[in-house]
Amino acid sequence: MRTNAHVVDGQAFVTVKLASGQTIQGRVERTSVDLDLAVVRATVRPDTNQILQLGSAYPVRPGQEVIAIGSPFGLQNTLTRGIGSAVR
Repeated sequence: MRTNAHVVDGQAFVTVKLASGQTIQGRVERTSVDLDLAVVRATVRPDTNQILQLGSAYPVRPGQEVIAIGSPFGLQNTLTRGIGSAVR
């Protein structure tokens, strides 16, 4: 699983809430503050396992469409579309 690095903010373990409402424990494997990304490994297998194939940010250029998936500010299961303005 992936999330933003600022979401896990130095934690070693986090609780992951799935779209089904099930919660599972996850261990933070790696973080990149520069990219604001974190990889979380589930410590138990979820009841349902829907996998979304994620791509790499490396071929993205300014002006291309991008999608962000998450749960900001207590909202659940959000998806935001936009146009990339810069790549860092």
